[in-house]
Amino acid sequence: MELSTIFAIFTVLCINSVPSQSSICKKGEDPLVLLNTFNNKVYADGKEITTSIVVASYITNFDITGFCLPSKTRLIAVTNVLDQFPGAFLFGSIRGKLVTNKEWICVEKTSDGDWYQVKYDDRKWPRAHANPAPAVMPNISQNALSISGSPVASSKYHCRFWIGARPTLHELFTRSAYASKLGRNQRLDFHVIQSFLVSGIFECVIRCLDYEECVSMNFEKSEHGHDVLKKCELNSGVKSNFPDHIIMNDNFDYYNIINP
Repeated sequence: MELSTIFAIFTVLCINSVPSQSSICKKGEDPLVLLNTFNNKVYADGKEITTSIVVASYITNFDITGFCLPSKTRLIAVTNVLDQFPGAFLFGSIRGKLVTNKEWICVEKTSDGDWYQVKYDDRKWPRAHANPAPAVMPNISQNALSISGSPVASSKYHCRFWIGARPTLHELFTRSAYASKLGRNQRLDFHVIQSFLVSGIFECVIRCLDYEECVSMNFEKSEHGHDVLKKCELNSGVKSNFPDHIIMNDNFDYYNIINP
């Protein structure tokens, strides 16, 4: 069945009463209401919202769902779990006003496991690809657009939207931690939990801060200038606890994360 046909059926298959926006969430929380066709996974400031409220049901997997955002949420991140349909999109609104539109940033795919975190550097993400709304939906603003991470039909999306102020890398760095080089031409082996390509040690530190278990880093050196991406390896152990796991490597330096 084509998606357009399914939306046409929406108006006659609604089986739940439609609550008002104010009744979806507790006082102080903001309702994020989404067309949950593709089983959205929602994060508020890097923490997954595991509780949702079905506002209206139509047919299996086609719901209007409310997610309650904690007060003062700065960042919303959404991806779809169901990725078998070529043409997946995100569609919804927050408080009936902050709608899905080109102000969101979206990508089709990402290999970054921390893409939904506040500390993730999303400056290179493109604006969302937007299309007209699929239909008028309960509790979703009529100004909302259907958005995705690709100009062509795709089965996956990862989208971010800043409600509050976006932190700068400098603010994150000075507020959270700093790194100390404790091993020139050294690399800690057997403890790598994640690996990224980054622009510099500054960004590598930011990546480490997104993982509670990250306590040190192996940072790749480069002889080809500052514009070349370098490998950043996040470690769950430190040199002082595992001295036998340190290997000499001319391509890496070893750093500890130092909390103030």
